[in-house]
Amino acid sequence: MTCCVRALSYSFNLESRPFILMDQIIKGPPKQPWILGWIAPHRSQDNDTRSAASDIAKLCSIFRDLDNHFRAAIQRGCDLQAMPPNTAVTRGDDWKVGLGVNKTDLEDFDGLINDQKSDLQYLQELRKLTSWALAMNYLELEQAGFPGRIVYEMAGNYRQYPAPKLCRASWATYIDQIESIAAPLPRYVLEAAKNGNLGDRNLFEGVHARMVKLDAFLERTYEGTEVHGLRPSYSAQIDRFWPPGIQQIEPFSNFSLNYKIAMAYPGNSMLSTNQTMSIFLVVGFVSIVSAVFAVLSFQQSSERGSWGDADFYSLCQGTLLQVSGIVILIITVFFRSSRLAKQAWRWAWLLSVLSMVTSLVAVPMYGFVSAGWSTIFVVLSGVLQMWVSLMLMFIVSN
Repeated sequence: MTCCVRALSYSFNLESRPFILMDQIIKGPPKQPWILGWIAPHRSQDNDTRSAASDIAKLCSIFRDLDNHFRAAIQRGCDLQAMPPNTAVTRGDDWKVGLGVNKTDLEDFDGLINDQKSDLQYLQELRKLTSWALAMNYLELEQAGFPGRIVYEMAGNYRQYPAPKLCRASWATYIDQIESIAAPLPRYVLEAAKNGNLGDRNLFEGVHARMVKLDAFLERTYEGTEVHGLRPSYSAQIDRFWPPGIQQIEPFSNFSLNYKIAMAYPGNSMLSTNQTMSIFLVVGFVSIVSAVFAVLSFQQSSERGSWGDADFYSLCQGTLLQVSGIVILIITVFFRSSRLAKQAWRWAWLLSVLSMVTSLVAVPMYGFVSAGWSTIFVVLSGVLQMWVSLMLMFIVSN
């Protein structure tokens, strides 16, 4: 019954079904008699200015409203984080890590929301999309019922986690509210395009990035019904009804963007499966070849080196550069990014530390043990650093 009511509300509410009016948008409003333009031609520029301000104001109004709803989602996640442990929870609050939001995220989002910017500056600024991504992921967790679930253990015990406050059986769910607010966006985007107000690339990219991200989120969370099977894509409809004769900088339904958007918890990698396998094969092949050369070098140099050799100073120079690279990697990635997955973070830390240790150990081993063992440790340090870079590349490309 609820699905039918939802479907009927979609069918009869023109504001939430903007695609019915697309033909009217393309044709435009009725033209005024030509004599008015001849008598008062100065009004044309004034009307264009007011039209541009009106189009941008409409888009900003909806996007700011969405900001508030996404901010409320992060607030709900922080409220769950602050809840005392459930009496049935015997292993602490480890489950809260999966919520993906914390107080710092809320403070950062509040700072961006409260930043006084003009409508034009607001649309061109994309830092809020990071907070959007956090809120969207939390909303998907809410929709799936996380963390309101029961986990059964091997001993027969169970732990029940507190459930988020949701009313999924009615129209008042959080995702439905967001979809209802976003429904007029395609119509407003087309109106702005028809009036020539999306010609600026920065402005276009600001609208484009928000629409693509929002469309993908609503597509992931849409629950189809027998009346409405697949959800109509906002991006596809905008591309379909884009006003003829107006240049479109980038198709809205094209997700291969030529500019980057920060995503906190991306769902898909920008690298295809074939590319991923090729990179792994290349790195694995280079690692094996490096090991072979290290073994050959070990066989040819079993004696200790001299502290006055040119090779020793070359080793010191290479070690200094390698350790500097690892330190820069640690500072810029590990200490500045708090969004790395725990498992990837631990492995990258472990490999980085091992790479630094083996690089430093190779220097005294040159003079105290043998030049061959020093070479083994140098090669091992380089291979470890290469695998750390590979891991971070996949994290960044996601």
